Amino acid sequence: MNVFWGSILKYVFQIFAGIIGQMTPSIVAELQGLLTGLYKKALATPNPWDDFAVGMLLDILGIPRPPSE
Repeated sequence: MNVFWGSILKYVFQIFAGIIGQMTPSIVAELQGLLTGLYKKALATPNPWDDFAVGMLLDILGIPRPPSE
């Protein structure tokens, strides 16, 4: 990845982390539960792009990935 895209992603992470920090805790918990469940479903599919896409959403929003079962 070149420096330009690295910088862009850095700012995207910062923006979304700031937005999540301002959200109501109950909404953040719901969002975390939704994306965590979606990530587990993505891992169960044979398509690796499912894992990548949902994992990237978790990373951007600063939500830890659940451990693989």
